[in-house]
Formats: sequence, structure tokens, C-alpha cells
Amino acid sequence: MRKILTIAIPTYNRLEALKKSLTCILSQINFEEVDILVSDNCSTDGTKIYMEKLIDKYPNIRYNRHQENIGADNNFLYCFNNAISQYLWIIGDDDYVSNGSLEIILNALRENPDFMYLNFRKENTSMAKKKIEKYMNIENYLEVIGLDITFVSSLIFNTKYIKLIKKKEKYINTYFMHANIALETFKYGNYFFVLNQHCLNPTPNLKVSYDVYYVWIISLYNLLFSTGKGLGLREDLLLNLYKKWLTEKVIKFIFQYRITCRNNENDWKKKEALSLLKKLDKQLYLLYVIPMRCPYFLIKFIRKTYLLLNLV
Repeated sequence: MRKILTIAIPTYNRLEALKKSLTCILSQINFEEVDILVSDNCSTDGTKIYMEKLIDKYPNIRYNRHQENIGADNNFLYCFNNAISQYLWIIGDDDYVSNGSLEIILNALRENPDFMYLNFRKENTSMAKKKIEKYMNIENYLEVIGLDITFVSSLIFNTKYIKLIKKKEKYINTYFMHANIALETFKYGNYFFVLNQHCLNPTPNLKVSYDVYYVWIISLYNLLFSTGKGLGLREDLLLNLYKKWLTEKVIKFIFQYRITCRNNENDWKKKEALSLLKKLDKQLYLLYVIPMRCPYFLIKFIRKTYLLLNLV
């Protein structure tokens, strides 16, 4: 009998986080229904030794170790291509399954949704009127998920639709492979779930190593206006989503990462990102141009000013 859920954990040099993540899962797992896949991007911190010992105790765990670091997106692609269950849940190695929540997730999946979003935000789940919200309209569903479509640990995919997507490798180096694939699967289904029970404890990213401007302005635009538009979604809806996400969420990332990733920002595509915003929407451009162009020593002052003016 085919298992219900593959939990895939792509990992690289985060042994202590991986140990905690697997402990959370193994304390509540039923291997008859759940498959675990750990895909190791050639870690050098003892992950291989730890996993080999863990498999001696739990032989049902599947462990793949790449011979070299193939990059995060290629590691994600391996997880997409090697899920063996009805559903796939890719969890970041530093995000943790809440105690007792695995059975809640499985119960929801037994209703056979085409896709499921885990509403991991405590402030939202505590106010939710329904434990499971069900949608049949892609536009409404996307508005509810919002920018969390980019947070892989909150997404559970129906693998029969993943298999229908051709050339998934075209999303390598977008940093949003998972989000693009999620949108592509939407066109095959019409039964979408939001699980409003707190099942996930994510770890905030205080620092990042990627190009913040490229990822959160350019690649996010491509996610909506290339893949999203390919679903037949209205351009005005996509523009409104993009403006909403940049106004309410992404601007906070810009301030945070300019402060915490100071040594990296010279490599970020500032000119290209501002050019896109200027072409797309004057108000967005004006919102972003000062935080992106101001000298580093002013960034904290600018953030305080934006907060006082309720701009973030």
C-alpha cells in the first residue's frame, strides 16, 4: 500500500538543527504511512556519520548524500523527483514539526486535497474559525496563502501533479523552485486546503547568503508574471499581489538584510531591481529607492522613520 506522505529534508552543514528536526518527526511517526527522505548536499560537519548511525536504528529512513554540493535548488529538485508517497512535504532542516501535529496533517491529507498550505502563523491559527479551509478557486487560494507560497516548509504537494510538470530544472537558480512548482500544480487541481492548526515551528532567517534584491524583487516578479500568468491568472490580480507582498512584507526583508548582511550587499542587483520597480509602479519605486540607495550608516534611521510613518 502506498504511503500517504513523504517528508523530505534537504540539508547542508546544519547537523544540530537536523538532529532536532528528525527527533521531532521520529517521536510521532508511523512508518506505514510516512516516508522520510534526507538529502544531504555533501555536508562536512558529521551529518553522514550521524545519519548512518540513525539508519541502523530506523532502517526505513532514506538517506541520499550527493558527492558534491549541487546547490540548494538542485537538492530541492532531488526531493521532488524522489518522493514515493501520495504527498510530499519538503521541510527546511531548521524548521520543526510541532509535537502531535503529524497525525493532524495526515488526517487532513486523507481527504485527498490537491494541495495543502500549513498556516504556521500563530496569530492566524488562533483566530481561524475553521480548522481546515477549503478552496476551489485558485485566485482566492493564492490570496490567502500570500507570500508564504515562497516558504517551502509550509507547502504540501500532491505528487501526482508534480509528475505532470515537465522540465522542473528550468526553475534552478530562481530560489523559488518550490513556489514555481506549487503554482504549476495548481492548474491540475481544484480542491485546495489551508490547515489552520499550528503544525510547524519555523526558524527565522536572520542572515542570508543570496542576492536579496534579485530574489525578493526580480525573481518574485517572475514567479507571478511568468509562472502565475501561465495559469491564466489575471494580470491585475498578479500586480495587486506583487504590490501587496512588497509593501507589507518584502520591504521589511530589505531593511533587515541590509543590516545583517552588510558584507554581501555590494553583489546584489540593486540597479536591475530598482529599474523593474520604476517601470512597474511609481509608488513601489518611491517606497524602495531610499532604503536601497541610502548609505549603510543611515539604514537604521531610515527604518525607524518608515516605522513612524507606518510605511513598514
